[in-house]
Order: sequence, then structure tokens, then C-alpha cells
Amino acid sequence: MISGDRALKIENQLAQLLDVEVGELRDYLAGSIRTNSTRRTGFRFVRGTHGGHYVRDREGTDMRPAGVSVR
Repeated sequence: MISGDRALKIENQLAQLLDVEVGELRDYLAGSIRTNSTRRTGFRFVRGTHGGHYVRDREGTDMRPAGVSVR
């Protein structure tokens, strides 16, 4: 595990390399991304009678939440 100071330094360096704000980098890494119908994510949510699951789909536009398994 790394220290908080080291993590902050890494975040700042990555943000600078990518030319983005640290907050944008954090949102991206956390998966907080607003999708639209034209952005391909590679996943599609398939609904069933009692829930649903995510499947890989090259044309899929659904955002898969972090930690959710794919069938």
C-alpha cells in the first residue's frame, strides 16, 4: 500500500501528463463516466425475469459498474 502523499503525487503527475484536471482523472478512474448512445463501451446489459447481467458486446454502449462480473 502506498501513502496518501505518494498517491497525491502520482495523481498530479498523471493528470499533468494527460493534460486533464485531477478531479477529471479521479472521476475517470472511479468509472464516473456519463455515456451517450454513440460511445461504445463493449458491454451490454441483458435483462432477465428477475434481474440482469452484463455481456461483452462490441457494439454495446452500457457502462458496467466497477466490480460487476461479465458473462
